[in-house]
Amino acid sequence: WRGRHRFSPRYTTIIREGSLGDSFYILLQGEIRCTSASSGVNVVLGVGASFGEGALIMRMRREATVVALEHCYLLQFEPSHLEGLWGVALGPLRVRVISQMLDKVNFFKSLMRRAKDALAKILRLVYFQVKAT
Repeated sequence: WRGRHRFSPRYTTIIREGSLGDSFYILLQGEIRCTSASSGVNVVLGVGASFGEGALIMRMRREATVVALEHCYLLQFEPSHLEGLWGVALGPLRVRVISQMLDKVNFFKSLMRRAKDALAKILRLVYFQVKAT
């Protein structure tokens, strides 16, 4: 068994926008609300939803806050949980996540999806933390 079961009581913050991410989640039971002050996202998701996939390719800042709207059961994965799994390739996930990141950069917004996906295959991501002064 690779991931961990996690219980989040009603109104618990599961992840917070701006914090460093190290886990990917799949919602097994309950409802969550995803909000983002930076992008204006405000959606409610139910069973089967997944979030935090960027943490599987690199440790990066969370782009949204996720709060349990009711008692929730989640399956939590860290990158180490997926190491050595037969038949699991993170390559397509990596391309999808990087392509979504390119959508947020004005310079790349006008590219067609196929071009963003091709670019995502060759990009090397480096994450820099900004130090507060």
